Amino acid sequence: MKKDCGFTLLELIVVMAIGAILTVLAVPPMITALQDNRLTTQMNQIAGLLTYARKEAVSRRTTVSACATSNGAACNTVNWEAGILIFVGDAATTPTPAAADTLKVIGDLSDQITIRRQSNTDVVPAGFNNGYLRFSGSGMIESSDAGSFKACDDRGATEGRGLIINGIGQIRGATDSDNDGTVEIIFKNLLTALTDTEATCF
Repeated sequence: MKKDCGFTLLELIVVMAIGAILTVLAVPPMITALQDNRLTTQMNQIAGLLTYARKEAVSRRTTVSACATSNGAACNTVNWEAGILIFVGDAATTPTPAAADTLKVIGDLSDQITIRRQSNTDVVPAGFNNGYLRFSGSGMIESSDAGSFKACDDRGATEGRGLIINGIGQIRGATDSDNDGTVEIIFKNLLTALTDTEATCF
């Protein structure tokens, strides 16, 4: 007699149950990894755009601005996830550049992430604007524009990513120096003796 090599109903139920358990265990880490990757990608994109703006300022020997834009044509918001506009000129005096001066426009970075900028000092310096920053022809940050970027999703500040742009225009990733899960966005400055301050989402 030919032996039946199929599965019994009980065996199929056991296999399906094991598969369901493995799926439940695997999905949360996968979602977290995707969220982390999205935040890191956004910060890398902003770092790349700011590096581009700085190089253009140096090569043209004039001021180049990067600003948040909701329409791709003007500096009109502080919500950097809405879009980024890079152009030749000073965003403080010419928030709507001529088309010929526009170097690059990136629209709608993400609808699941908030990207904000703030001053690198405890007391916001006069003239600081969260909606733009400017590189001079030497590659340095104009006036009081040195500041930090923070990207957050719905998990809050503890899972956020940050960038710091110092006064000479250098860009680096923010770190979690005290290992408490939240990056610090105010850098230690030997001249002003600032202490690192943990980033918040806003």
